[in-house]
Parts: sequence; C-alpha cells; structure tokens
Amino acid sequence: MSRPLELTVYPKLERPRRGEDIMAYRSQFIDEQLIVQAKRLTDAELASEFHKSTADFQSSHSFYLLFEDEESEQRLDRARDWMFRMELFATLPNHDEEQS
Repeated sequence: MSRPLELTVYPKLERPRRGEDIMAYRSQFIDEQLIVQAKRLTDAELASEFHKSTADFQSSHSFYLLFEDEESEQRLDRARDWMFRMELFATLPNHDEEQS
C-alpha cells in the first residue's frame, strides 16, 4: 500500500524592504518554485482520486438511504463536497497552463 501524501504549509514570501535581504528572498523563491513543480498530481493520480471520490459518494448515499440519520447525512455531504472538488481539479486546467 502506498503511503499517504504529506502536506507542508510554507509561509507566504514577503518581498524584502532592504537590498541586503534580496538574496535570501530570491533563494527562497527559487526553492518554492521547485517544490510547486514537484508536488503536482499526475493525470493518473488525479483520475484515481476522482474515481475514488465517486465511489465514496455512492457508498455514502447507500448508507444514507439505509439509515437516514444525521451521521450518514453528514457523511454524504462530505463525500459530495469532496467529489465535486475532485471533479473541478480533474476538469479545469492548471493555473500555469495556457487556455486553448
């Protein structure tokens, strides 16, 4: 089984106000760009996540139809939201891709 993706949150880069801080800023900016390029989902990974989210929604819907309680309704709502997010990621172009 593959290990889960790890999320690392980096603080927003603040533009330096003094000339002596520019090299550190530039170095950090380059590092950030390398991370952004390396942390993309491939098309196969994205398709897998999308289909998994669809299956999760379908199973949540089945649970909701069986039990119709508050917990299964919340589970259904979370699964629906996640499925819609994955659909957006799967269908919209990346921010740095040219629109055709």
